[in-house]
Amino acid sequence: MRSARLLSAHAINAFRARRVEYWGPTSMLERIKQLLGFGGSFASHPGRVQASRWRVARSYPLWPTLLGFFWIASLLAVVDGFDWEAIALFAIVSLVNYAYWASIRSWFWRGDVCPAVIVSEKPLLVATLADLTAGEDSYPAVKIRREPALRFPGTAGRAGKTVACIARYDGSPGDRCWTNFHPRPVLCATAEEAESKRLIAEISRERWKELQAAIQRLPRPFRPGLYRLTGDPG
Repeated sequence: MRSARLLSAHAINAFRARRVEYWGPTSMLERIKQLLGFGGSFASHPGRVQASRWRVARSYPLWPTLLGFFWIASLLAVVDGFDWEAIALFAIVSLVNYAYWASIRSWFWRGDVCPAVIVSEKPLLVATLADLTAGEDSYPAVKIRREPALRFPGTAGRAGKTVACIARYDGSPGDRCWTNFHPRPVLCATAEEAESKRLIAEISRERWKELQAAIQRLPRPFRPGLYRLTGDPG
């Protein structure tokens, strides 16, 4: 038992010694790919959360609003003219809508559970820790994202509050590590607080300690982006 504690402490100290590399915000192309559900991968600790379409749409309204608008517009075009071009457009828009919502369901059901913490209240920023490894080595990284404050009412939105996030990864499984990851708080997909509490309890104490150590290494003030913790300090 003592050796296990010493090994854990050594791992935490080694984690703190890593250098922080700021990779900036996610590119527009990656945002479009992740929002439409094209590409990406999932890790081995699935969230198993049933995402609510209505809650996701209210949390992240841009793409649901745009896709809904184009779907209605294409439907009206079919009703108005009923020609093959209108029908083809309606079919394409319907397919894109289906792909988007299918990716959302898969995201929160199959995505990787990650520890996260609120690091800023105004704006509300959530920092999530993940290991980008696609093999045996460790490639820890922190992603800071701005999240909708309405999903964290009262004390739930206080700085330092722990959050359970579900993430998907970008990159090739043949590489040593994933290029990026995209976490989303569970509360942005479901109103069931029990689901959030369940996932928080599933995350090990060591992972929460690693998150705290990583947050201490990040530059201030906090800003959205991907921070890779690699190499030696210096």
